[in-house]
Amino acid sequence: MWFVTTALALACIIATPAKQKEKRWQTGKLVDTNKSTFYTQSAQTKIRGKTDSSGNVRGTATTEAVKNTIFSVTIEAAGYMYIASRPNSFWLGKDPSLLLIVNDSIQFAIADGALYLRDQQNKEQKFSIDKVIKRE
Repeated sequence: MWFVTTALALACIIATPAKQKEKRWQTGKLVDTNKSTFYTQSAQTKIRGKTDSSGNVRGTATTEAVKNTIFSVTIEAAGYMYIASRPNSFWLGKDPSLLLIVNDSIQFAIADGALYLRDQQNKEQKFSIDKVIKRE
């Protein structure tokens, strides 16, 4: 009986989902936004060719350029400036469409080493903090 009770108690503890830490939202001023685009070489190589009667392969190999976009924001709040960025990529599940108004107030939170931003439509996105500047 003791074993069954202990097993049920452990199962309840394991099955209970961990509470997510509540984000503490602040209001700041969106000072600037920036979108940088650069290209990198694809890791995938396409090879086209033919094998002749001797077994030699003759052909060409090509690689493709991959477009990368980094979206960054600068937020001023409570004596600090926060510069944060995130990749803008369909493949990474990032939706590039944020409704942001420069020099307007913005809701943000800092949790787990990241900056979370809410746009004018209450859409939330996660950014990596690049730099924190103390204002005097």
